[in-house]
Amino acid sequence: MPLSHYNFGGDPNVGAFARGTNDFLIVPPTLPEQDVDKLKEFFKIKIIETTIAKIEIVGIMTAANKNGILVPYTTTDDEIKILKESVDVPVERLESKMTALGNLIAVNDHGAYVSPRFSKECVKVISDVFDVEVVQGTIASLHIVGSTTLVNNFGALVHPLIKEHEMDAINNVLKVESEKGTLNRGIPYVGIGAIVNDENAMIGEDTTGLEATTLVQTLGIE
Repeated sequence: MPLSHYNFGGDPNVGAFARGTNDFLIVPPTLPEQDVDKLKEFFKIKIIETTIAKIEIVGIMTAANKNGILVPYTTTDDEIKILKESVDVPVERLESKMTALGNLIAVNDHGAYVSPRFSKECVKVISDVFDVEVVQGTIASLHIVGSTTLVNNFGALVHPLIKEHEMDAINNVLKVESEKGTLNRGIPYVGIGAIVNDENAMIGEDTTGLEATTLVQTLGIE
């Protein structure tokens, strides 16, 4: 089954604890063994266990696509070493005071939609590491576009109060069709409500059947 309901330690915001692509998942080393086993069994891809900047919510702290991984400037040398020894793509620190990169960057293999608060220098680094076009913008007038978007290479689930011009911008740069939705019984911060790639989605157990159906149809997970 490409869809699974799961909570980490009773927390339905599973996307806060992992960052995934089609090739790997980054998870904190403190995640209980049963949760790691569940991820291995479900996604069937490489699991990388590390903190980021000594913080366990690695999904919030990182952004990644098939071409690279971005981590905050506060990431330690040991953490960088773990990542570089585990993947065959560039791993780079982003020199920005804003460290919760997963909350600020919505990226797939086609493009990146990022917070308007990033400097031009940061935007260039994001573009170089991910090897994609980068557009700055908001979602529902919020700059935390990573936490208000759940994206793979086929679609984007977005905050229900998104404006039309924002949705057009996302669709254009990520080269997907987006759809409004929520997870975990009405929570609009869909970016932290699930772990997804092109084939699978793990969603919080509080997610309703209608929310799950919208996610599956939007992201093309069958």
